[in-house]
Amino acid sequence: MDPNVNDFQKKIIVDTRRFLAERLRDQFREKRKNFTLIGITGTNGKTTSTFLIHQALNLLGKKAAYLGNLGLIIDNVLTHKHSITTPDFTLIYKLMDQLIDNNIMALSMESSAQGLIGGQLEKMEYDYVGFTNLTLDHLDYFKTMKKYENAKLKLFKEPRDKSLFAVINGDDPNYKDFCFEKNKNVLYGEKPHNDFIIENCKLYPSSSEFTVAHNGKKYDVKLSIPGKYNIYNYMNTFIILNDMGYSFEDIISISDKLTAPLGRFQTFKYKGATVIIDYAHTPDGVENIISNVLKMKKNKVYTVIGCGGDRDRTKRPIMGELATSLSDFVIFTNDNPRTEDEKRIMHDIVSPLKNKNYIIEYDRKKAIESGMDMLKEGDVLLVLGKGHEDYQILKTGTIHYSDIETVENKINNT
Repeated sequence: MDPNVNDFQKKIIVDTRRFLAERLRDQFREKRKNFTLIGITGTNGKTTSTFLIHQALNLLGKKAAYLGNLGLIIDNVLTHKHSITTPDFTLIYKLMDQLIDNNIMALSMESSAQGLIGGQLEKMEYDYVGFTNLTLDHLDYFKTMKKYENAKLKLFKEPRDKSLFAVINGDDPNYKDFCFEKNKNVLYGEKPHNDFIIENCKLYPSSSEFTVAHNGKKYDVKLSIPGKYNIYNYMNTFIILNDMGYSFEDIISISDKLTAPLGRFQTFKYKGATVIIDYAHTPDGVENIISNVLKMKKNKVYTVIGCGGDRDRTKRPIMGELATSLSDFVIFTNDNPRTEDEKRIMHDIVSPLKNKNYIIEYDRKKAIESGMDMLKEGDVLLVLGKGHEDYQILKTGTIHYSDIETVENKINNT
């Protein structure tokens, strides 16, 4: 909201939006009575968790859509694109109306902290909600981690009926804050206090296998998506779909057919080496993906990474330290510098570093191409931060740019 707007004007705006949200909710309530709305929040994993839920529902015969960072996706086809993770409730109601008219009766939706605190999800009334994790991010906006967490907690206060079915990562240190007494709280993770316990994880370059223990029974799952963190993302699908009426056995039967969303651990082969593009842009995300690759690597791990301009400066040195301590070599580059001086961003990242196993290349395309030129057989190059994005935001404006296109062009022209 515009900081120049006074408190009285702000109240009018907030009250007007709340009135509109309540009016739309009431008008739409009868039409959506058989429609399932699922919302997932968390620092990392929102896109993958919601994408897997909608994909699994479609594989099991229930038409479902995904809405979030990637846009609106129906049957793996992008049908609507928007510039933010969580669009406004007025657009969401319009999209739900169209979905129901086309017999698509479930929507799995990313629910960002900014969207929740900004009123984009006002009075949406969810059937299912999920919490993935809470780690350092967006402090430029929220200032403190407590305010950041409080924004996410709003998702767990908007039930359709008297309570929500809430799926919560019980291994996250903050999990108890998300367990509201009025909700049906279901916990998952590796620790013994969880309702669904993840055991015997086996991680491979392109898949994972693990066991889920629940109510005295054990279920073996094979997931055609690598990374331990993706096992956690998958648990939202496993638990929510079961409550929707699908047996664990049916859910497991399609789990090895699930695929990661665009720009999430997207893998390319190049001269006997591997290039992986991922959206990881927080300290936790960066640590997770590099650590997982280290468990599978055959040779050296190279990383191309940067930090966004006009955004949280506190995470920059942390990401620089993680990249250089976990990788054999790092190329630091631009990642949406926006209006901020690219040299100031880079100074924040590299000035505290003790490790000197890095170079700086501000041109992101050249940075990726240089990283690919360094690769030998068995090496891995991680290209982190932008994932599916097809733009670069510069001081002079937004230009078309894609990590995926850069890697594909390099492969095709070599």
